Parts: sequence; C-alpha cells; structure tokens
Amino acid sequence: MQEIKILPSSVRKKIKVYENNEKLVDLRIKCPDIEYEIADYLNQDGEHPTEAEDAYFVRESVAEMINKAQLLLPSGYKLLHRCGYRKPDVQARQYRRDYEDLKTENPTWSKAKLDIEIEKRTDPPEVGPHCTGGAIDISIIKDDGEKIDMGTNMGVFNLGTYTDSNTISPIASSNRQILINAMTSAGFLNFPCEWWHWSYGEREWAYANNQTPFYDSIKQRI
Repeated sequence: MQEIKILPSSVRKKIKVYENNEKLVDLRIKCPDIEYEIADYLNQDGEHPTEAEDAYFVRESVAEMINKAQLLLPSGYKLLHRCGYRKPDVQARQYRRDYEDLKTENPTWSKAKLDIEIEKRTDPPEVGPHCTGGAIDISIIKDDGEKIDMGTNMGVFNLGTYTDSNTISPIASSNRQILINAMTSAGFLNFPCEWWHWSYGEREWAYANNQTPFYDSIKQRI
C-alpha cells in the first residue's frame, strides 16, 4: 500500500497564527476566467443556507494566485473551482459525517486508528484550511468545458486520490501534472492525499515553507 505522510492536526494546533486580517473576496468577480462547479455536499440539509455561496470566497491574495495559476496553464485549459471558504460549523459537520463513514467502512479499526486516518480526508474545524479562506479545491477542464481524466473525481477518498497515486492511468497522471505545475508555480501547497486540495497562508502551508502562518480560522463571512 502506498504510504502518505501528513502533518497531524495535533502538531498544527500548536502553531501560532499571526492573522493579517486580509479580507475574503468573491472569486466570481476577482477570477472571471475560471469556471465553477460548487461541491454538492454543501447546503444539503438546509441548515446552513449560505454555505454554497461561501464556497466562492477566498482570501484576496489567494484569488490573485488563482489568476496567476490560470495564466500558467497551457493553452486550451481552464481552472475549475469547487470550494473555497467553509465556516467552522460546516467543517465540523463534514468531519463528523466523514468520521462515521470511515468507521462504517472499517469496522475493525480502533478509535486511535480512525483518529489518524480521518485526517487523510477531513480536518477538525480548529485547523481546517478551508475555514481560513486560504484553501481551495480545484481541478482543470478544457476551454470548451470538456472534463478531462484526473484519475478520480474531486471529493472521492481512495488510493487514487493521492496526488502521486500509483493506481491511476498515465493519462490521468499527466493531466494532474498540468495542475500541479500551475498551482505550485503560483505558490500553493498541495495536500498529498487529495490531488485537488491546495492552500496558502495557513498552518500547513507555513510549516512546509518554514514560514509563520497568517491566515487563521474565520467564524463567518462578512
């Protein structure tokens, strides 16, 4: 089995954030050249009527970096945005749901094992990058809207979703590399268990880049 090392939430919780109070901005205004397909798990139960709208928002610098990444793509490709900012209570709900799903999928796992493995798919709200406005779930498509083979859909959790998965086709691997090249060149950090998840300014990005994080959790979009 392919092994992936991630930065545990227990470590990230200890990292001090020096919030710079950069505002959240609407990607539909700031990034008119990309496409949108907001995650269908948002606002499914009607308890959080603004959460799908929240997903269009990110920190201002993140929006600028997305535009840079779009310009770095080869001709004929566009970025496809799925989710940006997520309120902590929405993150907490998703964490609970995914934890229960993981428990059902693996009934023999201990709580200790579950607590480790859940962080490969969902973070607790205290350190969730999406809650800072500094994380995005994003893919690429053709200019005409045609989907391309990325190995898996966004939001699926299996060995194929690992960014450097050895279970996907050469074509999918090549397509992922197009996304990787653009996003890393623009300054984003990838979460290695999810090829679509990229971040900037929050704890994980800061740790990987030997920097001080400057995006902390935001309770709600104003």
